[in-house]
Formats: sequence, C-alpha cells, structure tokens
Amino acid sequence: MQHLFQPTAGRKLVLPAPVLSSALFALSLILLWAGCSRKAKDQAPPQAVPVTVARAVLTNVPVQLQSIGHVVSISTVSIQSRVDGTLDKVHFREGDRVRQDDLIYTIDPRPFQAALNQARANLEKDLALQRNAETEARRNRELLQSNILSREVYEQSESAAEALQATAVADRAAIENAELQVSYCFIRSPVNGRTGPLQVTAGNVVKSQTTVLVTINQTEPIYVDFSVPEQKLPEVREHMNHGTLKVDATPPGAGARASGELALVGNNVDTNTGTILLRAQFANEGEVLWPGQYVNAALTLTTLSNAIAVPAQCVQTGQDGQYIFVVRSDGTVDTKPVQVTMRQGEWTVLSGGATAGDEVVTTGQVRLGPGTKVEVTNRGQLEQAPVNGQQKHELAGASG
Repeated sequence: MQHLFQPTAGRKLVLPAPVLSSALFALSLILLWAGCSRKAKDQAPPQAVPVTVARAVLTNVPVQLQSIGHVVSISTVSIQSRVDGTLDKVHFREGDRVRQDDLIYTIDPRPFQAALNQARANLEKDLALQRNAETEARRNRELLQSNILSREVYEQSESAAEALQATAVADRAAIENAELQVSYCFIRSPVNGRTGPLQVTAGNVVKSQTTVLVTINQTEPIYVDFSVPEQKLPEVREHMNHGTLKVDATPPGAGARASGELALVGNNVDTNTGTILLRAQFANEGEVLWPGQYVNAALTLTTLSNAIAVPAQCVQTGQDGQYIFVVRSDGTVDTKPVQVTMRQGEWTVLSGGATAGDEVVTTGQVRLGPGTKVEVTNRGQLEQAPVNGQQKHELAGASG
C-alpha cells in the first residue's frame, strides 16, 4: 500500500480514513495526558518558605541619647624637680601605672642632708647661747634691783637674750627649709595615672622648675566629653532634676563597658554645630577608658518599663503602615499591624501589635503573605533563648 501515500505531481496527499482516525486518536491521548499532568502539578501542595524568627521580649528599655565621646584626663601632670641636683634613681618603667604618693624619682639627697645637719647644729649652738644670755639677764635684773648694776647694762643683757631667742626661731625655720629640700629629693606621684616616656634618665643633673622629667596622665577617675543637639537640652535638664543621670562609655571594638555619671552640662551652645557639651565622670577601675580615646557614649534619660521589643529587621512597611509577620501554631504566618515607639540599636520597641513570646519573622519576608507556610531554620537557637525576662544587655544602644 505504499503507492497510496506517494503523491504525484499536481495531486494532493490523501490519507485513508483508518489511518487518519488512528492519528487523531493518538493526538487526543497526548493532549489529555499533558492536561492531566499540568492539573496534577497545579494541585500539588506549595513548599514551605524558609525563614528565621526571633521572639518578642518583654523588658525594661533605657531611653538613651547616643554620641561619640572623647576621653579626657582629669589632670595631666608634668613632673619637674624642685631642687638642683643629680638624678639618682628612677623607680618606674615607661608606661607604668602609678598610684598617688608612689615614689617615682630620687634626687641625690646627700648635699641637702648635710645642709639639714648644719642647720640643726646652728640651732643647738644658738639655743645654748640663748640660755646663757637669759641667765645673765636674770642675774643683772637682781643686781639692778639692788642698785649694784646700772639700767643700761641690764637692758643690754636683755636685748642680747631676745636677739638670741630670735636667732633660734630663724634656726628652726632654716631647719624646716632644709627638711623640705631633703623631701624634694624624693619625688612622688601626685595622681593615679600612667607615666609617659622618660625625658631624663638616672645620672643626669636636673635644674629645678625647668626640666620635665615625665608626664603623668590621670586615669582614675577620668572624664568623657560628648555633645548632644541643643534641642535635647530641655529634656536632659528635666531628667537631671529627678536625679543623677547614668552614662555608659564603650571603646570601639571592646567588649568592656564603663559606667559613670553625668557631671557637667556646658554653659553655652556651640553656634557652629548647634550642640552642647556634656561631661561624665567615670571611676574607670581597671582602666577601661584611655586618655585621648574616642568612645561610644550613651546617656540614659529614663527607662520604659515592661516594653515589647523585637529585632529591627522584623518591622516591614506597607501601604497601610508598618507590620510584622508572626508565625502561628500551624506553621503559617499572619500579619499584624504595629506601632513603633522607638528604635534602640538593633531593636525596635513597639507600643502595640505584638505580645511577649510571639515568634516574629526576621528574614525571608519577601516571599511571605498571610497564610503562607513557613519552615523555621533557626528553631534550635530559638529554643535556647528565654521567652521573657530582663534583657537590657541585648537592648544596649542609644536612641535619638
């Protein structure tokens, strides 16, 4: 039957009816199978969207003003000798921590000790002369009363006794000065602080009040200066009326944090920057803060009690305002409108829309909608975290 399928010139191909029916039937089966497959595929359950979540926490949130602060020594002391002499000993190493009244330098005290010994000897000599003169004056007084001695001689003896008495007073003053000169040979630290580079080493001759031996920066206590916008001044002053305000200072890259108190509000506004200077004082035990260092300063004005906080990335913005995705018990998500009270570092404080313990989506919101099935990928970490409680350390930061 091959001749039935071979067209000739100028003639159309004509298929026999049985062949045509078989072809149409096969085509129908193919189309039916494709449609069923597409329908089955469309009816397959959607896959869960992977997300990470965090729990909304109930906590006390400090309301803070944040700024960059500058650590300033309360005092910087340039150590100089008060006497001329030879630098005998250096009792510290460069960069050492010294305490107030620690011995740091010794000037050769022998010349000054010799002067002190001489002054004491002069006093003993003059005291002996004074005693003799007083004895003679008493004897002359008796002779004067007996009219044996003239008044002129008696008065001369009284004057001599008084002069020697004054000499003894001068000798005592000379001793005090000599003792002071000896004490100046032993130089002690006037503050708690850190020593800088040595300017003069042992064996050199130093001149009084001219040669700087070393510079000491006081580190305990210490100041941190920072500025806030002038618009915040009324708020700061209002809270100061209710008590001392706390200030936290954190050096960049350091885990330690120092706590101090606001000590000073500047008496003028910087017209160039529109800010006002604030100064906080820190005990600085352990020297967390270092003179000249820049730190993150946070002034706590007040504390919001029992506030609901969620990570800042949880809050989304839509046409109807801000909202969050909350994971329900059936593994789907729902949207809840929220109102943001303040932003606190990496956290956002909400005044409504969430309750403590809610599992709030932190990543993966782009693919979500109300009722979307989700898969929580950080469930293990979430189970180790507390549902509620005081988490001030997590909310540390500052808000404007």
